[in-house]
Amino acid sequence: MRKFFTLLFLILPVMLFSQASDLFISEYIEGSSNNKALEIFNGTGAPVDLSQYQIWRISNGGSWPEYTLQLKGTLKNDSVYVIANNQAGQTVKDKADTLTSFASWNGDDAVGLAKDDGTGNYVLIDAVGEDGDDPGSGWDVAGVSNATKDHTLIRKSDVTSGTTDWAASAGTDTDNSQWIVEPKDYFDDLGRHTFNPANNTTVQFDTSKATVNEGDGTFDIVVTITNPDPNNATTANVVLTSGDPADIGNYTTQSVTFPAGSSDNQIVTITITDDSEVEGDEEFVFELQNVSGGNNAMAGTPSQFTLTIEDNDHAAVPDIVMNEIMQNPAAVNDDKGEWFELYNNDAQTVDINSWIIKDDGSDYHVIDNGGPLTIDPGDYLVLGINDTMSVNGGVPVDYMYDHFLLSNGEDEVVLVYSDGITEVDRVNYDNGATFPDPSGKSMELKNPNLDNNVGSNWDVSSSPYGDGDLGTPGAKNSDFVSGIENFRNQGMIIDRYQIFPNFPNPFNPSTTFRIAVPRASKVEVGIYDITGKLVNTLFSGELAKGIHSYQWQGKNNQGKPVPSGIYFAVLRSENATHSIKMMLIK
Repeated sequence: MRKFFTLLFLILPVMLFSQASDLFISEYIEGSSNNKALEIFNGTGAPVDLSQYQIWRISNGGSWPEYTLQLKGTLKNDSVYVIANNQAGQTVKDKADTLTSFASWNGDDAVGLAKDDGTGNYVLIDAVGEDGDDPGSGWDVAGVSNATKDHTLIRKSDVTSGTTDWAASAGTDTDNSQWIVEPKDYFDDLGRHTFNPANNTTVQFDTSKATVNEGDGTFDIVVTITNPDPNNATTANVVLTSGDPADIGNYTTQSVTFPAGSSDNQIVTITITDDSEVEGDEEFVFELQNVSGGNNAMAGTPSQFTLTIEDNDHAAVPDIVMNEIMQNPAAVNDDKGEWFELYNNDAQTVDINSWIIKDDGSDYHVIDNGGPLTIDPGDYLVLGINDTMSVNGGVPVDYMYDHFLLSNGEDEVVLVYSDGITEVDRVNYDNGATFPDPSGKSMELKNPNLDNNVGSNWDVSSSPYGDGDLGTPGAKNSDFVSGIENFRNQGMIIDRYQIFPNFPNPFNPSTTFRIAVPRASKVEVGIYDITGKLVNTLFSGELAKGIHSYQWQGKNNQGKPVPSGIYFAVLRSENATHSIKMMLIK
């Protein structure tokens, strides 16, 4: 008997160490809009009755619990249960077990997991955040400021139990925190959890995503190892699971090997195909598969890596400007009287048939006029939800659309070229924060040469039309101010990269344009021809925050004059490309 109990004493700690003591929170998401989710993991070694558990929530400080959500069902061992907001994006919804408005926390709202103590009394066993005072925007995690706001938190694989000691759980750096902090709207690991309490060998990517330009040539994917075995090598396959192999050198899979005892990173070099097609940005998803060797090696977190390749080819896009928007008519209902106006700021007649009207949500309409729908230079075109003047409030609509609505709050109006990729123009109005927010009056751009995504460049119409609403559909705006020069010295909030229209345009022999840089950063400013070929590099390097002006003399990089035609001034910033169209006439 003595030997039997001694054996139990030796084996039992190992068994306990390889399992979780109870359910715990394995992932927390506080993303954009309604992208909120919480993931619960069962690593106990047996199925668990979820009816013994609740999710708790506190809003803006307070005491546990202000709000509760009763769980139900059974959670299998080595499985997760995901609670998500019922208005979340489809990617989050697809991974959820329960959709509920309960999942509506912000960064300063604590969320917890509670368990029935056997008497019907629920006791907190794990939490993200803590009760007491409101932390402000959010709590710091792993040295990341306000990490519970606009981030995804993933529990490290060696955590075996939840804790109500939030300070210990959050930690002060990446080493002593129980959490891995991922950027906003990172959902790649939602619906699964890597659980490795025995300190097995794990292989993972060094980051979950990266963005490169199509012209960069190559990109190195870095694969890292944790707990390498001193006696056994570890291997893994880096497999392309999404994306066209032809655009990355026909890549499909590559094996990496970590020698026994080595912690050196392994590199997979991706060759980027630089073509001349206008195809938009492309995403490629890689996954670690067939991890073997080491000390019971397994895939760690992140096990997926997303590479975004930004297109460097540009369609010949005419200068069509959204010039006036009636998002909230008063004379008739919105579903009869909404409209917006386009202005042709180009030097040639433009046909917008087969272009696309959309927003950043689900509104989407392909313009189908049954033939050309043209705008002459300096002329206007009105697009509306109804084209019968006796019904729509007296608006002379040139084209009637459907499946597209203008919100009375914040919304986007996006005009996309016929290639389905290239944005011609975009206005993001903001429910009165910086843009006007009128009722029964249109929002009108003060001058079509101004940046129409800056709220201060818009005003409210003062000219009546039709049944009494105010606006100038199909005509010059009532608050039109001639000459962009009137605005060159006005103060502006520089909060994003921008490139402003050149002046003069058309031009001969030179033209000038300005760019806005919101912070000190590396940028490239260049001139491209209509085929997308670089003609002249005006600047490449780091610029300070502010407005910077550039003049192009109509010459290439060799100092030779270029022929008449359409050219594009292009600003490449750290995460986007911006361009304007210019016309050189000789």
